[in-house]
Amino acid sequence: MIPVIKSLNQRTDDEKAAAQREDKATHKTLRALARKEQYCADCTETLTGWVALPHGVFLCIHCAQVHRSLGTHVSRVKAYNTGTYLWYPDEVEAVNQMGNKRACSIYRGKPGAPARLAKTSTQTAKFNQAKAIYEKKQWYVERAPPAAAERTTEVLLEDFFGSYGL
Repeated sequence: MIPVIKSLNQRTDDEKAAAQREDKATHKTLRALARKEQYCADCTETLTGWVALPHGVFLCIHCAQVHRSLGTHVSRVKAYNTGTYLWYPDEVEAVNQMGNKRACSIYRGKPGAPARLAKTSTQTAKFNQAKAIYEKKQWYVERAPPAAAERTTEVLLEDFFGSYGL
């Protein structure tokens, strides 16, 4: 199941103010989640700095550019390591729910699904594969979200979300 992410025009002023208050804690949480992944979801690059929403996957800069090319109706990318983007609780929860391993089991869950491309693959090859995976969903298999006890993250997101009054 793909998490639902609100668009910016659906955000209230109160949500934005709360996100601004929690900005440092949010980025700390995202960096902790990224450390558990250790690779790009779409290629073999080990340095990530971006997340694709609503897919909740960590990406390298090159694959983030590919996701931008897919269009916002398919994927939206945000940096987690620069502190320049404001993150909202539903976006952080999407990353917590999915992550690269779980997203791979969903988006590449059918037989014949491709492996991650080499980090040296062309942007065209990366674009074609990302389009097949995330837009056309050629190997997509619906899975229920994990119960809180099944989540592998050691980050206490309940404390984080509690600061938003959720």
